[in-house]
Amino acid sequence: MKNINQIVDKLKVKISVRDKREDAPLDKEIAKELKITSNNLSVHKKRGTIPIVKIMDWCYKNDVSMKEIFYEGK
Repeated sequence: MKNINQIVDKLKVKISVRDKREDAPLDKEIAKELKITSNNLSVHKKRGTIPIVKIMDWCYKNDVSMKEIFYEGK
């Protein structure tokens, strides 16, 4: 399984592609997508923990493979 930083990076790529953005979303935008506070995301990054349920919900709602987010690629 990837670490939290790798997962957030993968989410940034997915959101950039979905929204047809040239720039990567900020962490606060990722937190908003996951329906958590930016402070909460920051705490997860510091502790090295993963808000798995929130990410799973996001994947389901955005038709994204959880396997791709949690395991595949860099």
